[in-house]
Amino acid sequence: MSGRVGVVLCDDAPVEARVAEGLPALHVGGVGLERERVVAWLREQRLSAAVFLCTESEGNFADAVEQAGLPPFSYEVAPPGTGRTELLAKVRRAAIPKRVEQRHLKMKPKFSGRMSRRDLLSALFRVEHMVVPAVEKEWCVARGCTICATACPFNAIVFDDKVAAVHKERCEACGLCATACPADAITFPTWTKEQIEAELEVLAGSGLPLVIGCAAEPPRDGAAVLRLPCVGMATAFWMLRALEMGAPEVAVAACTCGAKFPAEEREKRVGFAQELLRRWRVEPERLRSADTPHRFTGATPLHPGRHDANLVALISSASARLGEAGRLEHDGGPLGLIAVTEKCTLCGLCAERCPFGALKMGGGRIAGGIVSADANLLLEFEHLRCTACNICVATCPERCMALRRGFDGGQLKPVALRRDEGLRCASCGRLYTSAALVAKLRERLERRGATADFMRYCPDCRMGAGMKSASSER
Repeated sequence: MSGRVGVVLCDDAPVEARVAEGLPALHVGGVGLERERVVAWLREQRLSAAVFLCTESEGNFADAVEQAGLPPFSYEVAPPGTGRTELLAKVRRAAIPKRVEQRHLKMKPKFSGRMSRRDLLSALFRVEHMVVPAVEKEWCVARGCTICATACPFNAIVFDDKVAAVHKERCEACGLCATACPADAITFPTWTKEQIEAELEVLAGSGLPLVIGCAAEPPRDGAAVLRLPCVGMATAFWMLRALEMGAPEVAVAACTCGAKFPAEEREKRVGFAQELLRRWRVEPERLRSADTPHRFTGATPLHPGRHDANLVALISSASARLGEAGRLEHDGGPLGLIAVTEKCTLCGLCAERCPFGALKMGGGRIAGGIVSADANLLLEFEHLRCTACNICVATCPERCMALRRGFDGGQLKPVALRRDEGLRCASCGRLYTSAALVAKLRERLERRGATADFMRYCPDCRMGAGMKSASSER
């Protein structure tokens, strides 16, 4: 934990029942009513962050933190009725510094409670800031990828010179774009992987059943609740990670926020994670789509592993301990599984258009249209890079590619999808294309009565060969 965190409670619960021993705590009637007292206490305790358990406008918390001299957004809000476990999880999360930049800020009018018409008019001139995601342009792969735009329910992703950007006025900070981006090019500084992991470690480690839901998800008796901006941020990784960290069971609640995350997408993710559990001989009933846990008993522990915070690393770590997951085709899978037929001519268009480098021309490497090295060409596929964006299938002129979602533990290294002999230029002797592509083009040209002699030459030599042919005919 980096920094000292204090808790401000505005409800009637005794401080001792809510806060761990040694954790600074202040009990007040309300932050808005006793702001000077709250500000003085925050300064006196020399805190780096605070957690507020209050039913007030968030603007009151932001103002108190600002007046106390704490960094902007260095606070968390816990809903009324929050239990000790969830409060401590918020404290753990608040301890992680938030790196909020100007590009992450959206201004909106500041409203609070019931307002007269005069107050409503004046509120338009008082603003508060809302943290929204932003695109790291140098990380965005662009090149036709629209995964983030497809995930956004508010049409807040726009494209500037083929690079994604967040339209702040439309954005409602649901976080779905940040979760969807396979390149981690969208930053959401108040909902980073590190922050979610810190909160989840306390909730799952408590031994209580876990409910994952939207921000307004109510407290549950006998269960801990992980509240995300939208439950759509709960990928299969976070579901499995919760079990791996010690949660006896996980219930993924329905979306209740404005993002309206589709129930069928939730079912796909849960179904994929359940199938992985089944492969590992762990009870799949421990994870389900439901608003409440069903008190599953006799759970087999997953044993937490040390790995990077992504699904592939988690699957690899769990498979090493529990048994290989093998090949799993499932609509809820995060990666793509590609197959090609013998119609493939190794034209290279799919590799050229692939945004994430999952497809590459191998063997005799193509550089500037010219193939060098050995005389064999091959199309390489790297499963761990494939996001199932379907661009390759749409690009293929031969319609010879098939794409499925899923995961294949046997394809953790690049594999060859197609091999063919490379052809050399009759003039310069360089390898420049595949035998299959030349045969295909020659067939089409001859069917139309055209000559295909130029196919014997690489693009650089064709003009010179044509001029020599014309001179000899004279």
